Amino acid sequence: MKKEVMKTAIMGAGGLGSYIGGRLIQAGHDVTFIARGDHLQALLDKGLKVKSDFGDFQFEKVKAVSNPGDIGKVELVFFCVKSYDASAAARFIKPIVNKESLIIPVLNGIDHINILGKELGLDAVLGGVAMIVAHLRKPGFIEQIGQLHFIEFGETGGGNSERCANLQKILTETGIEFRNIPNIMERMWWKLCIVSGFAGVYSVVRANNAVISKSPETMDLLRQAILEAISVAQANGIDLSTEIADEILDGQEKNSPEYKPSMLIDLEKGKRIELEAIIGVITRLGKNLGVPTPVNNFIYGCLKPYENGIHLV
Repeated sequence: MKKEVMKTAIMGAGGLGSYIGGRLIQAGHDVTFIARGDHLQALLDKGLKVKSDFGDFQFEKVKAVSNPGDIGKVELVFFCVKSYDASAAARFIKPIVNKESLIIPVLNGIDHINILGKELGLDAVLGGVAMIVAHLRKPGFIEQIGQLHFIEFGETGGGNSERCANLQKILTETGIEFRNIPNIMERMWWKLCIVSGFAGVYSVVRANNAVISKSPETMDLLRQAILEAISVAQANGIDLSTEIADEILDGQEKNSPEYKPSMLIDLEKGKRIELEAIIGVITRLGKNLGVPTPVNNFIYGCLKPYENGIHLV
């Protein structure tokens, strides 16, 4: 049986996007990275090098562009930009998307589904959740850490579809576990509840897992932040259990002691942070739905001055 090769674009070739793209290349797919700056130049000059707990690999040559129009139409797009760039990036990739294209967004938050749908047509947009920790350590070099190594996707309207079932079969050989999920919006909310807690608390405390996990008081704050987000999800019609908080925190020891959420990493570098998509959405919806979110309100207020990037002293 002939192996099916998908023409794929990676929109947002940072740590996660470059890692996904690298695994797709390993599996024989036709991948082009849409990148910029020093990372783009490194990809063009030296290729891609990846250090991973699931096996290191490198390519001396990969395809990378700054202008999506140079690629032509593609079958699949992994949309991996920061949430605050979603609207501009969606417009940017219009030249490569047609009615047959599929888009898997792996952004933090939930608002980007409507943004992508408005710009590119909702039928092309799948829901997506990436549970992979991968960082751009320097131009052309990606490090994946930890045992989380799966991507979930599915129809935003729910249920199973032939195109998603087929996509799962095609992507199986990448080494990443791809899961076709019939309730993907619920799963996106599941991730948001977790990420909002970890990103918010770790960023306010300015510490890694080794520090935070040793403080029962801080761990309790993290639990409360997650529980608030779950309450907001429930009020929004999403069927999530409050047991999620304990399940996640009981497995905390599996995280690397050096683990930091991407928001904290961006904060420490003085970069813009995804405050609105990760924390702001919880506080806004909580207010609209009459759900108290005091911990998330506190976190939001503490981080708001850093939203657009300020170097710490």
